Amino acid sequence: MDPIVVIGAGLSGLAAAAHLARHGRRVVVLEAGRAVGGCCSTEDVDGFRFNNGALYVATPALLRHAFARLDIDFDACVRLRPIAVPQLAVLDSGTRVFTTTAEGAWIEGADAAARTARYRAELGRLQQAWRPLYRRLIGRVLPAESSLPRALFELWRHLPLLSGTVADVLRRHVSDPEARAAAGAITLYTGLAPEHTPATQIVGLIALLEEGFFLPEGGMGRIPQAIAERLRSDGGELRLNAAASRIEFHGARLRGVRLADGGFQAARAVIATPSALAVVARLLDPAIVPPRLRRRARRAPLSHRAISIQLGIEPAAAAPAFAVNHVPLLEDQHRFHLPAERTARWFGYTSPSTVLADLAPPRAAVVELFAPAPPRRLAGETTRAEVDAIAGRYVEALCREQPLRVVRRRVLGPQDFAGQRHLHEGALYGLSPAATPTDYFPRRSGLPGLYLAGQTTYPGYGVPTALLSGIHAAEAAMREAP
Repeated sequence: MDPIVVIGAGLSGLAAAAHLARHGRRVVVLEAGRAVGGCCSTEDVDGFRFNNGALYVATPALLRHAFARLDIDFDACVRLRPIAVPQLAVLDSGTRVFTTTAEGAWIEGADAAARTARYRAELGRLQQAWRPLYRRLIGRVLPAESSLPRALFELWRHLPLLSGTVADVLRRHVSDPEARAAAGAITLYTGLAPEHTPATQIVGLIALLEEGFFLPEGGMGRIPQAIAERLRSDGGELRLNAAASRIEFHGARLRGVRLADGGFQAARAVIATPSALAVVARLLDPAIVPPRLRRRARRAPLSHRAISIQLGIEPAAAAPAFAVNHVPLLEDQHRFHLPAERTARWFGYTSPSTVLADLAPPRAAVVELFAPAPPRRLAGETTRAEVDAIAGRYVEALCREQPLRVVRRRVLGPQDFAGQRHLHEGALYGLSPAATPTDYFPRRSGLPGLYLAGQTTYPGYGVPTALLSGIHAAEAAMREAP
């Protein structure tokens, strides 16, 4: 019998394949790159281990749930190291706001003791207000098959909390303008200013307060490696350097997947885990794309594009926190996402080797920055010269903050994210975090035997939701293509 073919060995593809293999299905994974993990992987460059996307683990309870669905003992194969000081915000006044837990946060600057006490109390009240919704989201909504009616049924009591923006939430709960800016900075990973970020994205801050942030020993790549090991042990076939060029149908019947090298893999079902936008644009004959998919692809609001700057530095000066963000006040944080025309004034970086020293050689460290790419441009519209110039300004700002010597540098722009990471038009999350539930693509494509998983098909952010997306697509395929 022909296998079920999974396109992509990122988190969702590996999870889908491992779930299928565990249930005795013959499965073949086609991965265009030379390694597994996609946007949750690591790469060694002259002794420095850099991230290829995901920077840390949030919601570890949901991650353990996803591994349990795959019948993998998470703690036996992935060891999480807690990040003691996850976030520091540096304000223009010189005030420094450290956000750890509600009880442990602190402020350095004028009137520090009183402001610290107030910030802790307000974070505690914010956490308490959102805790029931957060636990229901993690415990009942995200683990289940994506369904707007189900989500509304589970969360209807909490709908008043979900109205408005992140800025609205923070203004209600945090009175100190600089502390409010620090809390807002934790949500800047969305690529949106708090004034334009839906209130739902405050779960990034609540996740920090409820469960903390973590790094897997060995780096983020340890997570997909553990799943790939289980896939192989259960008989799954994993092919690297095997890029798919077309999902082929004969009439209404799925035939299989044509490879870029001219080869062909027959399939009784296909689970496509690149962006659903890329599936519509590149992997399907335009004549057979269902109208519903075509409409969603045409109106899809894409997330932001960025420039990744990864540095190996000497000496290994101790960073004050895992993530350091130089930010303006909340009302001006949209400027954080505009490329600096001269030396960067507002920027953020992470220092993973302060948590895991073995990610860098002795007396050296890893520092990673995401700088904003020129706005309102597609991946191919930003030149390499522009990328390098912007990266230079942000490295200059980092070196101005602390004396260091850059010994290794790796810079990736939107074209690299599109070509090497297979992110549609270089958009980091596929759909924008401001997308509505009706913008997301359905699990079932509308073509018999073709299922969608991965980017843009599952609401939520982070590693666990990518895994669950693959698991749910695998379950649909098993039900309908036994």
